Parts: sequence; structure tokens; C-alpha cells
Amino acid sequence: MDTLDFNHEDGWAYLVSTPSGPRIIHKPRKLYHIPCDFLWAHRVDISEIDVQNMECGNANGIWRGQDVDIHIGFNDLELYWVHRETMALKALRGMDVAYALIAHVFRGEKLIGTMTESSQLSRPVRATDHTAVVAAFALLERAFMVHRNVNARIIAVDEKGRVRLMYLAGLRHYGHHEREKLERDAQKYHWKAIEQLFNTFKQCDEIHSTAAPVPSRFIQPTADSSRFGTISRATFCHRSRVYQN
Repeated sequence: MDTLDFNHEDGWAYLVSTPSGPRIIHKPRKLYHIPCDFLWAHRVDISEIDVQNMECGNANGIWRGQDVDIHIGFNDLELYWVHRETMALKALRGMDVAYALIAHVFRGEKLIGTMTESSQLSRPVRATDHTAVVAAFALLERAFMVHRNVNARIIAVDEKGRVRLMYLAGLRHYGHHEREKLERDAQKYHWKAIEQLFNTFKQCDEIHSTAAPVPSRFIQPTADSSRFGTISRATFCHRSRVYQN
């Protein structure tokens, strides 16, 4: 590890076997390229952001004194997700259902990520948010869009009570000639998934109304609470089922 040059311009290192023993070789590698012809927001170099708590390309950060969330593509797949997420954020402009894009993140001349409003004060979705969640997804459908990965992890509620959809790479846009497919997919990916989600919340509430109190250690902030705030008991019940399955 001491021989790795983390500031090397190529950014990729390979461990190779040689007659004199293993050694590290730095070599360039061409990654997935995100085109820049559709960008609309401010451009920021990654060096301008105080990046904190990076995990799998997602991190909190501070930019010009402002708390922000960033998503960085560090390999081909993540760069592809960044590309899809950026296109989704553009499609969602003005709809007020996602954390607004603040800037496109670059490393030199390469687009590598997004910078959005901070989610640190948000909380997980819970049973009382049903009306707001339905309204948000109805708005998506009216705009000929469907999120194809609806579950508790992609829905948050910010400090102002607004629904915020995440993991936007799962968003698909339909042409006006695809209305029938849009309606079928919305029924499958939106309304059935939302019904299942809130039925789970209801079942959790029924369990809690008859069961002994849940030990407090199970409902304290956990590893992902920095993004969502304190996790509610209903959300813990839902997530525990997901994890157990």
C-alpha cells in the first residue's frame, strides 16, 4: 500500500507478478463517458467540495459553506448511473419531487457526478405520508414518467414535509405514443408497490399496538440515519423484514 500513488493522473493501479516479485503499475483506463451536451446547471470541480462520509460513491459534503449531497461515479457502472440520474433530474425540473440539482461535478474536463440539496435533515417515509406519496407519484405519471424501483429506500420526506424521491436512475420517461404502456407500468411499479409498502406499515402498527414495547436500541439512529434522520419504528419494522428476507 505504501507504493500506491493515490494522486497519480491515471487513477488506476494494477498488482502484477514479475520475476523480482509483485509490483504496482499505474496505467490509464478509459471509463464510461457521460456526454456534456445536455447539462444545464453550474459546473463544479470535485476539488472545490469538502467531501465527507463517502460510501459507494455517495457522500455528504460542504460547498461554499452549504451542506450538499454528492454522487460520484468511480467506475463504469456508477458513471452510467450518474448519467441516468442527471437525465432524470433534468426531466424532473420544476416538479418539486426530488432534491434539486445544485451543480454538475467534474474532475478536470470529465463529468463524474451530481451535487444536490442536502438530505441530512430528511426522514424516512412513514404511514402518515400516504397522501403526499400518492400525489408525488401521480405527478410523475402525468409527466409520462415511472420510477421502476419503488420501495421505502427511495422515498424520503424533507424538513418541510415535502416528498423527495431518490435513486433516480430508476426513472423511465415514456413518449406520448406509449400511454398504454405507461399506464400498465405505473400500475405495476407505482401503485402496487405503494399499496404493498403502506400495507407493511399498517401491519407493523398493528403488531406494535399489541406487542411489548420495542427495546429502544432498535429505534435509535443507525448507520444510514445521517441521510434520513431518526428512523421511525414503522420504518424499522419494514426494513427488518427486508433485511431478514
